Amino acid sequence: MWLFFLWVIIIALTLLLLVTTSIRVRRRRGVAFFHPYAECRGGGERVLFLSIQAVQEMDPNLPIFVYCGCKTLTGVEILEAAKQTFKINKFPRPDNIHFVQQPSLKNLRFLLEPSTYPRLTLLGQSIGSMIVAAAALWEMPADIFIDTTGFAFTYPIAWICGCKVISYTHYPTVSTDMITVVKSGKEAFNNSKLLANITLFRRLKVWYYKVFAWIYGVVGQFSHLVLVNSSWTLNHIVALWNVPDRTHILYPPADTKYLQKFAVDRRAPPRCQPSSSSSSSTNLVISLGQFRPEKNQELQLRAFARFLRNHRQQQQQEKRPLEEKKGKRIDDKNIKLVLIGGCRNEDDQKRVKNLKHLASTLGILDRVVFEVNASFKLLVEYLAAAHVVKQPPYYNFLLLVCFVVN
Repeated sequence: MWLFFLWVIIIALTLLLLVTTSIRVRRRRGVAFFHPYAECRGGGERVLFLSIQAVQEMDPNLPIFVYCGCKTLTGVEILEAAKQTFKINKFPRPDNIHFVQQPSLKNLRFLLEPSTYPRLTLLGQSIGSMIVAAAALWEMPADIFIDTTGFAFTYPIAWICGCKVISYTHYPTVSTDMITVVKSGKEAFNNSKLLANITLFRRLKVWYYKVFAWIYGVVGQFSHLVLVNSSWTLNHIVALWNVPDRTHILYPPADTKYLQKFAVDRRAPPRCQPSSSSSSSTNLVISLGQFRPEKNQELQLRAFARFLRNHRQQQQQEKRPLEEKKGKRIDDKNIKLVLIGGCRNEDDQKRVKNLKHLASTLGILDRVVFEVNASFKLLVEYLAAAHVVKQPPYYNFLLLVCFVVN
């Protein structure tokens, strides 16, 4: 029996050697970006296309490859959508940007979907990303491999294939915050009610997270250059990957000159969405974040519904409507919650549909605006008109935009 397993190991190692050797031999001069969801319009995609623009400004003749699994749009259409969404004037050489969209990548992208793995989701997605990266490198190997999605398990694959690996991390796959939530026994997006209520399951999940965090730290060390988007992410990545000498903050770029067009004296609701705001006195509460479970837009809707209910009760109890410090009346009919975010796939689209149904059930559908895959121009217009903005703790770029426009 042991001879059989020995032969299996020898055959597997031989195949691995042949595949990596083939990729190394065929590797060509160029920069490859691993971004399977390049057609989406979130903050990660903004970093991707501005990075491509920056590379081309340094060397327009350097071939650029984007590993993308989009089935509905061509590379030209994705590039044009990115220019419109993120206000990118032009790419020095758009003809030198190649989207690697072979059937193997399109058919394997399901391996990255959370819905594919009802249990052990992080581990399943990470192993899936290794398979997708191997397929991408087989189709179009390049000298430099840049990951802008956070799939750290792809780094050893690229390293074995002879690539220089650069990573740009927006948010660590696993963090001490996630482990703390599980330990606390609180129900959350990553901690179901069953796990939260049973001590044994909770301990097993903490152990699983700790083991995964250790493996995550090992694969992260295969990156030759580690870039992060904030000091919050920096602290977590340094703690997990333990390569402080290779880890640097690279803040997402912001065109402040463009943002200044939407100064504080232009507080009217977005011009391109007049139906969303009936008058200039509308009070907008903006929530920015992709439509994912961890953003917890469901809780935001419930909180907003409670706020409106409490506001009406307070108005009824007082002799006159609640007033601001300046003496301006606050009419709850002019208070709207605007949820702005991107959708990556069908799961996210279903999530938006469920959120709309929840808003209807709560009786606040007419007070909630859903802006899916909004352009950067529309985003800034909303922020300029906003009275309250809810943002993630690590998203420094949004803070900068708010400071400039509002």
